[in-house]
Amino acid sequence: MTIERTLVIVKPDGVKRGLIGEVISRLERVGLKIVAMKMVWASREQIEGFYPSSSDWFKSVGNKTLGSYREMGIDPKAELGTDDPVEIGRLVKKWLVDYMTESPIVLMVV
Repeated sequence: MTIERTLVIVKPDGVKRGLIGEVISRLERVGLKIVAMKMVWASREQIEGFYPSSSDWFKSVGNKTLGSYREMGIDPKAELGTDDPVEIGRLVKKWLVDYMTESPIVLMVV
């Protein structure tokens, strides 16, 4: 029998807002068992390794961002300095890494 494990991350805003207990309660309420948990201050290298760095990924993320900007009537070139999907994808990854390393996160395996 194969046992499936899932990584749950309480991101910096959830930690700052004191939501760790609520996340644990919700997981337990639906019958999931937490088998490991720790609070860490992740390094840039760890978070950069968590997200892909391929041109395809950057292009996909950039295109999704461009689509969202279009829907909201925002000019990406004016806001981001570019309308190239790959460059926008690189910007998004940088923002994600900055965000995930700004304060501690909680990692759980369920």
